[in-house]
Amino acid sequence: MEKIVKQSVGIDCSKDELDVCFGQQNELWQIHHKATTTFKNNKQGFSQLVRWSMKMADKSVPVNFVIEATGVYHERVTHHLFDAQKRISVVLPNRARHFAQTLTVRTVNDKESSKMLATLGLEKQLDAWQKPESVFTLLKQLTREREQLKNESTMCKNQLHAESHSAFPIKSSMQRINKRIGMLEKQCTEIETEIEKIVAAHPNIAEKVEKISTIKGIG
Repeated sequence: MEKIVKQSVGIDCSKDELDVCFGQQNELWQIHHKATTTFKNNKQGFSQLVRWSMKMADKSVPVNFVIEATGVYHERVTHHLFDAQKRISVVLPNRARHFAQTLTVRTVNDKESSKMLATLGLEKQLDAWQKPESVFTLLKQLTREREQLKNESTMCKNQLHAESHSAFPIKSSMQRINKRIGMLEKQCTEIETEIEKIVAAHPNIAEKVEKISTIKGIG
């Protein structure tokens, strides 16, 4: 009977589903994809994922869950697995893409992506993901919202520029665009004020922000 030396669960996340592959590596470094399946991307699906993975696993060998960071869709399952005391590695999309290019399989779909992530976890030594402090999660959400508002404001300003330079500019349209820009900029200011208060309440973060802001082009 072959000896299993490494186990990995690859998880490809979408908005509604998790495509999952359970992989194992034996003492001859041979990789076997033991099973693939799909779970809902919700709390019930996360619990089913944990039970299924433990059922598949060789109990004498640790299991590492490998998840590709896909927007925000991977976040809930990542936190659930961490709270369930499972080892997780979150890989950036560019690393996953570059690794996929080294494989012979060229089919691109969710099932094959989960196999690729399972293989990545078996072939490479991946860092374990650690749950960030809640303050960093909050700051991440606020800075993400601010960036979205800034992008929307830029789009509106481009629309205003195009309208004002058209052959027959419509005054009422320009007024509405200006109102949207004003609202977006007001909301950006509100978010920036909220961020400043959070940072000020955490001296260790405030010190880091102050230092990094001195770098030319960063502040």
